[in-house]
Amino acid sequence: DKGATDANDLESGIKHAFSANADQSMLLVDSTKVGKHQLYISAQMHDLDYIACDVTLPTPIQSAADQHSVQILD
Repeated sequence: DKGATDANDLESGIKHAFSANADQSMLLVDSTKVGKHQLYISAQMHDLDYIACDVTLPTPIQSAADQHSVQILD
């Protein structure tokens, strides 16, 4: 719902820099990470263009993606 988070500040910063400098960004996440939150935000939902996951995302995440025009790939 907020976007992508990371437990490591340095890795989060690198991911954020890549996203900020890209024409488009995709969050590729597997079911073991969905709904888990870490301390550092690497990409906010409004920074993403696409989300790809191996399971159907929970309704709150789908709603947040819709609000920010993020396309969910099945």
